[in-house]
Amino acid sequence: SPSKVFCSRSFQTTSVTLSFMSLLLAMHSEVQEKVRQEVKAAIGSSGCLDYDTTIHKLKYTTQVMNETLRLYPPSLTVSPLRSPSTCIHSSISYPAYCLAFAICTYFITPSYLFLSNSANIFFGFSPENKGSYRKNAFQPFGVGPRCCVGYKLALVQALYITARMVADFKIELGEAQKGVIEMRSSGMMAAPGNGPWIKFTRL
Repeated sequence: SPSKVFCSRSFQTTSVTLSFMSLLLAMHSEVQEKVRQEVKAAIGSSGCLDYDTTIHKLKYTTQVMNETLRLYPPSLTVSPLRSPSTCIHSSISYPAYCLAFAICTYFITPSYLFLSNSANIFFGFSPENKGSYRKNAFQPFGVGPRCCVGYKLALVQALYITARMVADFKIELGEAQKGVIEMRSSGMMAAPGNGPWIKFTRL
């Protein structure tokens, strides 16, 4: 049924996003600490980590998550275009009922997404850089009316779980985890090529 597809797909995209985000946080300890301080400050001001706190007070954590989705999109390809009649877009004619697929991994190059490249890979989605990148080039869940119907649920889940993990645990790479994050495909979904092997130490 549609509800089963909705829940199962959301579960998979969330788990893939959390896997890659955990790896990046483990590799960048200074970023992990900045996320931790933001989460603790948000919980301290709100008294708990509820929906409103997760959505509105975790700005830097959201920035890190977006950069994770740019580098390692959970879906390798999305289909943003399907027209019942022949249409022309950017001088290209698409036949009726033709599916146009966007390859998400094509957009991971900073020079394609942003007007300038920064040495800090987590700078791209900062408030200072807002408006300087091509909005349609960042589409880990697709864009427009054919985007993933459950992508907002997946984002909230990923934000909340990451905040809980970082608040209570120090995240480090396991001994079996290579320094380079590899990506493999499983159908149209992405997954870490190795592991992820993560070591959690309670704070």
